[in-house]
Amino acid sequence: MLVYSICLGVLVAVTTGIAFRIFLEWHKPGARTLGFLILTMTVWAAFYLLEISVSSFPLKIAFRKILYIGMT
Repeated sequence: MLVYSICLGVLVAVTTGIAFRIFLEWHKPGARTLGFLILTMTVWAAFYLLEISVSSFPLKIAFRKILYIGMT
């Protein structure tokens, strides 16, 4: 489980960096769309990491509800 959490943490860091880099080039065609797509992937990965990291059931439910923003 620890290796999986570390991999998700790396994914969050990498996708955040990619989204930031893409938003610096926002004037290019398709950059905003790709940036928001990568950003939703970051939201999904971050809140999934939080969901599997906490032991409190109400927090798991709250993180799962926020995670759906990245899934859609």
